[in-house]
Amino acid sequence: DLVRFGFTNVLAFGAAPNNSNINIFNLNANTTRKFGQWAILNRLVVPLVYLPASVPDAPSGDSGKSFGLGDIEYTVFFARDESKRTLKSIGGIGPTFIFPSATDDRMGLGKWSIGPTLAIVRMPDPWVHGVVLRNLWSFAGDSDRLKVNVFVIRPFVNYNFANGWYLTSTPTMFANWEADGRNRWTVPIGGGIGRVMFRGERHPVDLKLQSFYFLEKPEDRK
Repeated sequence: DLVRFGFTNVLAFGAAPNNSNINIFNLNANTTRKFGQWAILNRLVVPLVYLPASVPDAPSGDSGKSFGLGDIEYTVFFARDESKRTLKSIGGIGPTFIFPSATDDRMGLGKWSIGPTLAIVRMPDPWVHGVVLRNLWSFAGDSDRLKVNVFVIRPFVNYNFANGWYLTSTPTMFANWEADGRNRWTVPIGGGIGRVMFRGERHPVDLKLQSFYFLEKPEDRK
């Protein structure tokens, strides 16, 4: 059984129109409840988004800068632990919900969305690697906003050293099936380093820093 809180700050250089930067600060909350070899995992992500003045469609007379809440994401996994068996893996599946909670139209999709999420993790010491796959579809929301049909791939790999240090790579790749071929895929590549430290026996703190380069991204964002 586990309760975990944390944050991830993402500074994306040139990700906004006119090659400007976007900053996304994600607050994360995770809980795990075990029932024998089964577990229920809950994951909540609350994004806080900063958009620079160069983002178009700013209100008349406004500088264009904007800071506020993005779309909240909630996932519940039903997982089974096979790590002590031949498979040496942990797998889980469950739904992901996207709530149109953005305080600015430019910070969210404006749609209620849902889709299945599959996660597989293997831990052959000193490695930890796996992948999270999901596809999201919109089913309600602002009729003037584009439909959501997005495939998300999140591979991850850690190589662990002594004293809690590790090398890591956790890129997030997207395919927007509603876009044309030139604007469909977003594919970053990169990685970084991290360390797990303990404050007492029951309070681990995980710190990491990563950098990514986009091999592919929508043409209207180049």
